[in-house]
Amino acid sequence: MTQDGITLENIIDKTVLLGICYFDVDDSLLEQRQFAGKVVRSTPEDGITLRTLDGSKEFDIPSDLRPWFIAPEGQYDDIETGQKLTNPDFLITWDVYKSQENATEGEHEWWEWRPRLAPPTVG
Repeated sequence: MTQDGITLENIIDKTVLLGICYFDVDDSLLEQRQFAGKVVRSTPEDGITLRTLDGSKEFDIPSDLRPWFIAPEGQYDDIETGQKLTNPDFLITWDVYKSQENATEGEHEWWEWRPRLAPPTVG
């Protein structure tokens, strides 16, 4: 369960550490990613947009706030960039499942986002 008081409006400009696990249609792990960013936009329809700390990329995640947890104080590593993040506001974890075995050439691959509802472990 997320912390009380977290809304799409009050997460703007907050720093986050995001972890995503990608799974194949047979539930086998394809890839794990983690990066730090800042929330730049959020709407129920379009989702939440994060910008990497170096400002080089933006990444959209669903607007579901259930996997958002207040981060314990400390220093965290952004695995993608190697940057250090001190005292982020939130930790977020999603599992993303491929929902289509083999797409025809040029056909979009579909992914299902599932929030992790247990607080992430740190350390």
